[in-house]
Amino acid sequence: MAIKQVPILKFINKSKKDIRLQALEKEIELLSTLSHENIVKYLGKHNDGKFLNIFLEYVSGGSINVLLSKYGRFNETLVRIYVKHILQGLDYLHAHNV
Repeated sequence: MAIKQVPILKFINKSKKDIRLQALEKEIELLSTLSHENIVKYLGKHNDGKFLNIFLEYVSGGSINVLLSKYGRFNETLVRIYVKHILQGLDYLHAHNV
């Protein structure tokens, strides 16, 4: 499991804080409805007043950016695989009006 921790108290005024939290809650609600092998799964959330902790599926290996930094340039076959997975996830999102 991976945890994305969003600080709640960092917003200067209450109205901006409320708008940002509402947008985040809307995004979380959307994530909770998605189910596709190429989209990170939403597992839950917890708001402790200081942080909104978002629990997500752990993806081993990290992001493509981390892999590029670690291993350098990808060969064409690997790029083809990553692009295929990205497009499959994007097709799923578009099919669900996201």
